[in-house]
Amino acid sequence: MFSTRSWSKPCRSDNTNEQLAEVLDRLANTLNTNQTPAPNTNSRGTKARIPDTFSGTEPDKLNNFLFQCRLYFCTNPAQFDMDIAKINFAMTYLTGVAQDWFEVGLNQEDQGILQEWLSNWNLFVDELRRHFGLSDPVGKAANMLDNLRMKPGDKISTYNVDFMCYASQLGWGNSVLCHCYYQGLPNRIQDPIFTWEQGKPTSFQDMYALAMTIDHRYWERDHERHCARQVEKEALESHSQKQGKAPTSGSGTASQSKANQSLVASSANNPSSKPSPSSAPKKQPNTPRVDLSSKLASNGKLTSDERKKCLENNLCLYCGAGDHKLDSCPKKQTIVSPKGCSASATADTLAAASEKPSEK
Repeated sequence: MFSTRSWSKPCRSDNTNEQLAEVLDRLANTLNTNQTPAPNTNSRGTKARIPDTFSGTEPDKLNNFLFQCRLYFCTNPAQFDMDIAKINFAMTYLTGVAQDWFEVGLNQEDQGILQEWLSNWNLFVDELRRHFGLSDPVGKAANMLDNLRMKPGDKISTYNVDFMCYASQLGWGNSVLCHCYYQGLPNRIQDPIFTWEQGKPTSFQDMYALAMTIDHRYWERDHERHCARQVEKEALESHSQKQGKAPTSGSGTASQSKANQSLVASSANNPSSKPSPSSAPKKQPNTPRVDLSSKLASNGKLTSDERKKCLENNLCLYCGAGDHKLDSCPKKQTIVSPKGCSASATADTLAAASEKPSEK
């Protein structure tokens, strides 16, 4: 059953409400005559999309609204075999100022003024275009066609739809359309057309067909290049996996790490093998040991005589120098005593300490 909409307004008279209710009832009766299917499906079960609402504030959307209405009528021909059914259906999807205008026309019937567009679909469309369509549709279409350009990343089908939409509203000749169509094509299509063996087409149909062929070949070749790059990438990855290498820029680091692991494993399996001189760690030269038995006691500390000598001459008890004391000595190095005990001074500094008192 066809669902009616609320047409009521606070300022509307009772006669107007009754008149609108009568119109909607007539529409509902028309749709349900002979037990026809629901408005959204035809006898074959094809679903139809209901039109978008039209408020009249956006003139460039009127053509789309009328197209959706016609498409709905064609999907349900048994329900819309009369103009009054089409008009009543379309009016239910008008909103805003567009709805208000046609309400005024309905109200005039009470005054004896009959509107012909209430029973004639073509007149109803003309009424819509006159009040809510573009003021200069031909001029706008011509301007849009002059400035239409195909985007580099688009396929030609998108460009063709826009071109034919504007061209259908104009009465331009074949040669003019051919020129405008060529001007809107990108260089990747214009260049092959310009160098075509048969020459540049002079008719719109020939230009249209040639541009379609070139664009199809372009995208076919683009697909082939994409597939070739994918196969090459997969082959490189497969080869890298067989070689045990990562297919990235860090393959050098991975190879070096693998070589180091191989070297460690080889050394573990063959302990007798010696590393090359370049890889073997360098040994530090041996420091000569000095006999400190005359200066150190058996416990590794300075003898009483040596200690007394340092104290009398204000010498450091660690290095034997005279410019500082033990707590601030910059030289502290462990040396080996004759019996292997740890001592608290180097051989050179202790020798210097023993020589200074004798000089005095």
